Amino acid sequence: MQPLTISEKDLIVNKLRGCWNVDAGATGIDDMVIEVRAYVARDGHVKDVKILNMKNDASFRSVAESARRAVYICDALGDESPFKLLADTRKESYDAWKEIFVRFRPLDGGVF
Repeated sequence: MQPLTISEKDLIVNKLRGCWNVDAGATGIDDMVIEVRAYVARDGHVKDVKILNMKNDASFRSVAESARRAVYICDALGDESPFKLLADTRKESYDAWKEIFVRFRPLDGGVF
């Protein structure tokens, strides 16, 4: 199993950044980091997305849910979905991308 390359990781985060509609006016975004894990099927469709560090704060929950939705929005891009591209090009190394961990930083719209 080959791990994802830097280029493949960059493709995923750049696509997710474009799919994320973050509320820049949310309170407390200065130090927020939302961690999500996407579970991807062999065909490249997202099966589930879990927020790993959910907090009991309305603003955090709102931003975290927007990050979660970004993964599903990217999944809906069809052939342009970064997950579908992995399924098409990396079938033999499914174990390397069946679970994708991503951090979203709303302060600057960063995804890493």
